[in-house]
Amino acid sequence: MRVVAIEEIPASKVFKCREEPVPVPKDDEVVINVTATGVTKMDVLRSQFEYELPPDWNPVPGLQCSGTIIDVGKDVHGWKCGDEVCALLNGGGYANAVVVRATQVLPLPVADCINPVACLPEAACTTWEALMRLCKLSANMTLLVYERCGIICD
Repeated sequence: MRVVAIEEIPASKVFKCREEPVPVPKDDEVVINVTATGVTKMDVLRSQFEYELPPDWNPVPGLQCSGTIIDVGKDVHGWKCGDEVCALLNGGGYANAVVVRATQVLPLPVADCINPVACLPEAACTTWEALMRLCKLSANMTLLVYERCGIICD
């Protein structure tokens, strides 16, 4: 499979294509044939020497993708080969295929929307974290979202 990796050259980093074997899932993982991937700020910062990955993350850029499941670990339930999904990744989305924990996989919210959904996982998780952790949104609260104006929590 092809991956787009960040390679260091003197005084800079560049994106380069290279060949790698298709990943094999661990018991709790799936392999996704990547249809589309999103570009995140972290990917840009990594290419500029401004972000270091956690040691257990995939060094290939790409924190989110959409695609079709092509392999499933033996302990994975609820997902099967052929399912169209999107996923939040620990890197690896800039590739033909990526391995990811099944708990980081989401179903497509609408049928036949596989390409635009590649950017959903990061946006959804960022929104959830802002509302739940920063605003401390709870069941007895009201959330008012103004289009293009911001968020008010009370």
